[in-house]
Amino acid sequence: MATDFKAVGFAHCVLISGSSRNAKLSGTVQQALKGRHLTSGGSSGGAASAVATFLAPVAVSEDTGGSTRSPAFSNGNFGYDPTRNHYPNAGNPGMALILDQLGLNARSIEDIIALDGVFCGYDPNTVKSKKIGELRIGVPQYPYVEAYVPAGGDNPFNFSVYPKAYMPSRQIMKKYKAAKAALHASGAAVVEKEWPMEGDTNILAKAFFLMKMGDEVVSPYWHVFHTYMGQVSQWINDYLGAPGITISDVVAAAQPAGIGHDPAKIMQANTSEEKLAFVIQELRQAGVAAWNRLFDEEKLDLILIPGFLHTATFECMASSTCEHQVKNLITGEVTTEAKFASLDNLFMHSFSMKHMPLPKMMVPVGLDDEGKGNPVGLQFLGRAGPPKSQGLGYSYDSKLLKVVDAPFLKAVQVAVDAMVKQDPSLARVEPQLVKGLENLFQ
Repeated sequence: MATDFKAVGFAHCVLISGSSRNAKLSGTVQQALKGRHLTSGGSSGGAASAVATFLAPVAVSEDTGGSTRSPAFSNGNFGYDPTRNHYPNAGNPGMALILDQLGLNARSIEDIIALDGVFCGYDPNTVKSKKIGELRIGVPQYPYVEAYVPAGGDNPFNFSVYPKAYMPSRQIMKKYKAAKAALHASGAAVVEKEWPMEGDTNILAKAFFLMKMGDEVVSPYWHVFHTYMGQVSQWINDYLGAPGITISDVVAAAQPAGIGHDPAKIMQANTSEEKLAFVIQELRQAGVAAWNRLFDEEKLDLILIPGFLHTATFECMASSTCEHQVKNLITGEVTTEAKFASLDNLFMHSFSMKHMPLPKMMVPVGLDDEGKGNPVGLQFLGRAGPPKSQGLGYSYDSKLLKVVDAPFLKAVQVAVDAMVKQDPSLARVEPQLVKGLENLFQ
């Protein structure tokens, strides 16, 4: 394959605006399928929209807490957020030292695999892949179908606390159930197991939210931004070549995405260097060990989760009224509410596992069928490190990192092909590139 790629656009590099993808200097990016009704996702929404509308075959995106996968969900793309440092991050200072990672948006899994081979110097055709009947795919309820922070957990973003669990909207859950049924009918083993318990606590919940630094409970979801100011200063100086821009200018240019999401708060986070060290050294190790137990004990190849908690319309994101479900885990009662802010949509499904180096893929599964016709995505997640690996050593091995995700990508390809063959309603839907109501080109 030729490697003489040509860049066709580059924008919004420093004007962070969460999942609405708008900026003061250049306006609002249009979503590919529904134009002005839906957001394009963020923060790589321009990249994803360009791919979905055939302006580019592939886009390089950047994911701190979901910015490769959120735009893929919104635009009906495949969004690949690889194991950290699978693609080198030189020149990508980002926002948080161990979170930021370059990824890809494309219209097919085949395009992503082909490009990954070019970028990392291997032939995808030489990578062994299992048949669908050999795949074991986990579908745990916690923390992605029933999403909550355990009581007493560190909860810096005020997410739902046990016994109140957030659940994806009815439309997204319908697609999730259809995907599980299609995989099962195709011959894959759909494994309905949870992470093991220690006492009365799920070990993943403990690793994510209940770890103690001395007497204080600390999670990986706030102090990880301790490096933000330094990283963005480096970005302004080395990358943008814009000596007239200051950190104050960057903060001032960040627009709130409605009442529920103000990225400037993260930019100015009052964090602790000691707790950042605890996150990097202790919480990453604990997270990887807990994460891999379900993979290893159940011999899983993949985990399948809902893509997000709700569809991101401009109206609901601006007013924090996005529709989702809420479950009382004691009584079992499930209700529908419309109270979500944009960060709620991102937190558990894309941000919660970002401190761990593992591969993630947003997969488009068509449009919801409740009259709205909005795109829906599901995520496949992989093991942290190659089979039987322990700890984080793999994440420092530059040679291994080039190929560590190859089996994951092949497994996702097999699963997607089988899923769509069994249930064509789960196939990606191309946007209508014609003038019309709510269309990008109206």
